[in-house]
Amino acid sequence: MSSSPSLKPGRLSNLPKSPYRNQPEPLDPSTRVALGAVKPALAWLQVQTLVQQAVLRYWPQAVQVAYQEDLPVDFTDLAALLEQISPELGLNQLHYIRPHLNLRKLMSQPPVSVLRAVVQMLVKSDRWQSREQIPRIPRPGEKLSA
Repeated sequence: MSSSPSLKPGRLSNLPKSPYRNQPEPLDPSTRVALGAVKPALAWLQVQTLVQQAVLRYWPQAVQVAYQEDLPVDFTDLAALLEQISPELGLNQLHYIRPHLNLRKLMSQPPVSVLRAVVQMLVKSDRWQSREQIPRIPRPGEKLSA
């Protein structure tokens, strides 16, 4: 984050449609093993829930994670981005950056720990960065060129 980050609610109306929602992505073999019998859609919903819990219940720690990891969007936009990512893509990327995160028992993980893993996935993962980027979220009043 820059010296003056915006951690207040963002503008979801400006959020572009993501190509990642409908993009078919098979589960990596290691991700499939890590999930066990847990369905990818359920696991990804649990990830999103834990990120929201971290923000709502552990605000000071969530802000600290955002600052430490240089999160380029606010938490509202982060939640919207996670909704746009297909479960398979999200879990493959999350498992790549955090292979020891227990995907079978996500709801027993500390919410701030899951938030940190998600932020690191988006900000630091070389595998994520090598993909075509998620469309940048325009700032209030800013228009993106087509």
